[in-house]
Amino acid sequence: MRHTLLGCSLLLSGCWLSDDEIVDRYDPGAVEPDTSVSDVPTTDVLSVEPDFGTNSGEQLVVIEVDAVGEDLTVTFGGEFAEVVSIDGASLTVRTPRGAEGATDVVVSSGGGSATLEDGYWYWEDAAGTFGTLGDVTFYDYRGDLARLGYVDSTLVDIRVVEGSFDDFSAGYSRTLDACQLGGNPNNTPLLDLQSPDIQLRTANGEARSVAYDAESGNYSGELSAGGPTNGVVYDMLPFQGTGLFPSFGIEPIADLAGSFVVEQPDFNAVRLFTESIGQDVGQNSFMVEWTQPDEADYVIIELVRWGPNASNTEWQVAERASCVVEDDGSFSIPGSVWTQWSLGAPLDIYISRVRTTETVLPHNNAINGVVGRSSIGGTVWQALF
Repeated sequence: MRHTLLGCSLLLSGCWLSDDEIVDRYDPGAVEPDTSVSDVPTTDVLSVEPDFGTNSGEQLVVIEVDAVGEDLTVTFGGEFAEVVSIDGASLTVRTPRGAEGATDVVVSSGGGSATLEDGYWYWEDAAGTFGTLGDVTFYDYRGDLARLGYVDSTLVDIRVVEGSFDDFSAGYSRTLDACQLGGNPNNTPLLDLQSPDIQLRTANGEARSVAYDAESGNYSGELSAGGPTNGVVYDMLPFQGTGLFPSFGIEPIADLAGSFVVEQPDFNAVRLFTESIGQDVGQNSFMVEWTQPDEADYVIIELVRWGPNASNTEWQVAERASCVVEDDGSFSIPGSVWTQWSLGAPLDIYISRVRTTETVLPHNNAINGVVGRSSIGGTVWQALF
């Protein structure tokens, strides 16, 4: 995604005006026609709104002062801002470019001057990159998983990040309609918000808090149990806490695909554990099908193959595989995805229909990349212990 500013394309590092262009654009006191000022000096900066923007500048900001006199100048970190208009003691200015971080705002007029220390925060312009990523997933558990204690729930895993990251689906498969063993964890740098939680809101206005895990740098946890199901749209309310992140929400942050039914393969009846070891079916492919196709951006198929432990007394996770496929109603899992598969060993299958959201974040032109997943999961080859 590209954003254009003053005729140039903003990519990762932003688009800068030359020093000459900044100087030429600024003329102290050059405002809209018929604007009048008084002889009263400026002595106090009351507010700056918004108090954040990108370091590439060109953001419109309203500054409230106690009075406006002749020879008006406004600077951000020592750089002149363009005065766009004056309405009484309210100034509309266009920010200059600046260094990332807090900066002083200085207004001078009528022989007086006032400074609002750290009155404005410059964020590194991140146009074309993601500012948040993760997923909000409703899990509908079926089959043997229910016996193991899993309950239907909506789980959230959101990271607030700096910089870009590979497409969300790349963690499940490098290409569409293909599978891979294991996963590709995202290593995008995290932005430490020092904030205790965020809140997600559903269409009916009900807000649910999501705890911040400082160790992992993620907002993760369970939103509900037996509550919202497929088809829910989540908005993110303004951040809570004392972090530097600007207080604004994102609408929507995640859109869960509608209800659907998975026709999972029925490989065999329930087997006793001692009857489930010995034969290999790893080279067999099988078809997974689901209803109401063509309503999601794509489908993620996650598979967990279980195997016996060293003493053949219980099952343990042996391998994980995943596929990213078109939402066309069916996909054949290739036998080559497994290194082996013992006869009767349980296989968990999760079919997730994915909808992505891409909302521009106003503080730095980054993009909200959180996805909504409606997932049906169950064990198709069961075993008794």
